[in-house]
Amino acid sequence: LCGGRKKMTIVLDPLHGGLDWGATGTMQKYGIFRKVNQKNLNLDVAIAIRDHLKYFTDMTVLLTRDDDKTLSTEQRNIWLSGRKVDAYIAIDYGVGYYKGLEIYYSHTRIQDAGFAAALHHKISQQLGCEKKSVFPSTRLSVDDQQCFKGKGDYIQVLARIECIENPFAMDKLGNQYYENLLKIAAGVTEAIESYFKT
Repeated sequence: LCGGRKKMTIVLDPLHGGLDWGATGTMQKYGIFRKVNQKNLNLDVAIAIRDHLKYFTDMTVLLTRDDDKTLSTEQRNIWLSGRKVDAYIAIDYGVGYYKGLEIYYSHTRIQDAGFAAALHHKISQQLGCEKKSVFPSTRLSVDDQQCFKGKGDYIQVLARIECIENPFAMDKLGNQYYENLLKIAAGVTEAIESYFKT
């Protein structure tokens, strides 16, 4: 991947965690209905992406959490400030009843829109849906914009995989849950490779 360039560092930030469960919903996993929450689903996605990137590339991949704990905005920024980062990808499931993947980029870093579009395109291709949903962070609530508070000069995006409160969308993901995790991870890997090779 990196050719003659320096080894890249990607940070994955599965939002919520610990006492912050996030929103809850239901998902039919292989025919069995289960209660699910944002913190656990986000961590599943982040771990799948990390493992895929580590297996198929030579990138350094860091998670802000790899277990059930909470990071405040201040703790996240301190953690990030001590590292050389090329791209930061926050991971979350949305709230509401919309359907489809949404990627947000920091409105203070318009240059990140290209990476957000690549991420959306590659993940959508893998999941078999192509719905253009790439937005500046101003479309988010004030609370949801907190993941864009990092001060470093690196790409910052938020990937909202699906809406946890939409039972139809969640069942579609859940019926092939682990297969879809691999598809999401493959899409992220392809997006990073294609974007940084250009």
